[in-house]
Amino acid sequence: MTLGISLDIETLSTHKDAVVLSIGASTISLNGAPQGVFHCLVDAQEQIDAGRHVSFDTLVWWIQQSGEAQTAAMLGERLTVDMALTCLRTWIAQHGDVPVWTKGPGFDGAILESLAEQNKIKPAWSYRSHRDVRTIEDAVHMSKDDLLYERYYKVTASANVKGVAHNALDDAKQQGAVVQWWLQELSA
Repeated sequence: MTLGISLDIETLSTHKDAVVLSIGASTISLNGAPQGVFHCLVDAQEQIDAGRHVSFDTLVWWIQQSGEAQTAAMLGERLTVDMALTCLRTWIAQHGDVPVWTKGPGFDGAILESLAEQNKIKPAWSYRSHRDVRTIEDAVHMSKDDLLYERYYKVTASANVKGVAHNALDDAKQQGAVVQWWLQELSA
């Protein structure tokens, strides 16, 4: 049973109106059942032409990332903004009205909502469904429970080994592993 969606994006800026390069998402379940995944590249030129933001600092940052991360975010067939956001909304909807987890309320979700609003497209999820992975991470770091932190560290270390940092889909899976672990902790 899908209990949530983990979502990540890669961009050309950290501004709310950033150009989105790629969108990755994966399902979250308690039992570790096979994950449903979503990944697409988004037409950057269409967004630049529409006035979305590109940051020189972010371009420099991308140059410093691995070739695998650059390839995953920048090379391949791209969807129009309308098609990418419509496909994402359809994919999320097929998993029911579940929470959508991103890393930070002011980045991934806010940027995608801004992109949808600018293009007069219905957002991919309800405003009530947005959740924040960093809240879980902060709670673990503030905890005085060393065993909890040790279990958290094992989950993040294992998830990080399985993917490429700054690949939207791999980052979504890593974040989903943290949420899955947290939900398991709460249900134990």
